[in-house]
Amino acid sequence: MLGTSVPIPVWLLLLLAAATVWFIASIREHLQQQAVGRVNAASNVSAAANILDPAQDISGLEKQVLARIAKGDGEAVPRDTVKRSLGATNIRLQAAVDRLVQAELVEELENLDDPDEVVVMLTSKGRQYAVRHGLA
Repeated sequence: MLGTSVPIPVWLLLLLAAATVWFIASIREHLQQQAVGRVNAASNVSAAANILDPAQDISGLEKQVLARIAKGDGEAVPRDTVKRSLGATNIRLQAAVDRLVQAELVEELENLDDPDEVVVMLTSKGRQYAVRHGLA
């Protein structure tokens, strides 16, 4: 009984081989999609880290601006006061403030008492940065 051969049609063998190839290909594709998902998740985490700490490339003048505003102890500081304190030119100060605004560390507001005067103040992220880096 064990020695007898059982005839298997060739088409059944080909069907079984095709199903095996299809199964392996689908598993391989699924694993690649998971790997791509992990890479995308890792890049999103690094992007989120940059958003949370955008100030990794802050220049010396920008740090001085942050320190001067932090010295105001949470109050808005007139931009002219910051300029005089640091001895900076208008264009250099404005460039530094623009970068800090872009990094969401500082915000510029019009003074309610004098619309021609612009004041700068730290945002929540800016206060955290100032404290974390010893500027306050």
